Amino acid sequence: MFEGETETELNPAMQERARGVGVVMRRPRWSPNTMLAHEATVYAKERGLDGEFHHAAAGAYWETGADLGSLDILQGIAGRCGLNWAELSPLLESRRYRDAV
Repeated sequence: MFEGETETELNPAMQERARGVGVVMRRPRWSPNTMLAHEATVYAKERGLDGEFHHAAAGAYWETGADLGSLDILQGIAGRCGLNWAELSPLLESRRYRDAV
């Protein structure tokens, strides 16, 4: 934890930065394996949607504690960002973007 943080709250400076981009940050009780989310971000970047995907994924994690290691969660985020899940899913399962990450 950083100075000014508790087990449930992030430091005030981090909270203020998050509010500035429209994200309410709540400290999740656990940390998911985010490798698949990072791989999906590479796919999104190839399609010019990495900003949208990153913002949606960060919001899902910080606001609701979503498991960014879950394909079901990533499918929902991808759909909200206009990404083609039928194309992305097999690429994630084959680990196509692992080296890029």
